[in-house]
Formats: sequence, structure tokens, C-alpha cells
Amino acid sequence: MPNSTAQRPEENAYAEITDANSYPPSIEETRRFLRSFPIEIPEGFRGRIDKSDLVQDVLLKISENQYNLDTLEPPQRKAFLGKMLSTRIADIIRAHISLKRDVRREKRLEKDVQGNDSTPSTELMAREDQSALAAAMQGLPIDYQTVLQLRHKEGLTFVQIAVTMNRSPDAVRILWGRAILRLTSSINQ
Repeated sequence: MPNSTAQRPEENAYAEITDANSYPPSIEETRRFLRSFPIEIPEGFRGRIDKSDLVQDVLLKISENQYNLDTLEPPQRKAFLGKMLSTRIADIIRAHISLKRDVRREKRLEKDVQGNDSTPSTELMAREDQSALAAAMQGLPIDYQTVLQLRHKEGLTFVQIAVTMNRSPDAVRILWGRAILRLTSSINQ
């Protein structure tokens, strides 16, 4: 029968880094420490924030920014890693909250309530949207208009559009992306 008082490896990592004489020389030990760190995730976000994802994000940030943890004393390293974890949690929460306020996620109530039934007001709004789109399309360069019409009205693939426009498929994708950006910005103005 295994000893019930034995510590898990994660708990050992936490104990090691709190010891004044220990330096975690490897990413694996840092990962174990981060997993053992007491993380407070707010109750409403526990299903959205995973501890493993947090640990991976922090390790990735350490790697990307080339932080040298060996130069820090254990208490400083512990504080640094704890701050990185708490900052990452705050960033995720901020992103979730801002998504709720994102105007692009809004839906028109008429579509949800009435389904496919068209009313005079929905038809008028659709005509206004179409006229705004047509006006914005007219303001685009000819190549942008062509790629958008071939892609969206005729339903051609990028390869088919490339043959039609005598360009490479990659050049057509880039042209299409630029056309979408320009069209979106002119509609929103």
C-alpha cells in the first residue's frame, strides 16, 4: 500500500523552488512548478480557463522573450512566475469580457424572432444594405471588384480565379484579402 503522506511530483517542484538553495535548471522543472502553483481562477471562468493552458502560455512567453530564470534567486523566480500566471489569467478574463461586448457578435432581433418571414422593414433594410454594398464596390479598383465578384457572386475557387485573372492562386488570395479589407472599411465609413 502506497504511503498516503507522500507528495506528488508537482508539490515537490513547489517545495524545491521555495527552497533558498534550489534553482530549477530545466523547463520541465519550471513546468512542474507552474502546475503546482496555487492558481485562483474566478468561479465564472473555471470552465473556460484550463491550468495546463495557462502553464503552456507562460512557458511559451518565457521562451519567446528569452527570459533567463537562472539569474533570479528562488524567491524572485517564484514571484516572477506567479505574476506571469496571474497576468495571463487577467488577460484571458479581459478577452472573454470584451468578446461579450463585441458589436460584431450582435444579431438582428428580427432574424431571431421571425425566422425567414420577410417584412417590409426587413426588406427595406436589406435593400439599404445592398445599395451600400454596391456603392462601396463601385469605389474599389477594378481588380478588387473582379476578384470579389468572381469569388462571391460566381462562387469560383482561388485557383479558378487565378486562371481567369492570369495570376497565381497566392496572389489572388492576397488580392481578395485586400479587397475585403478595403470594402469593409469603406462600408463602415
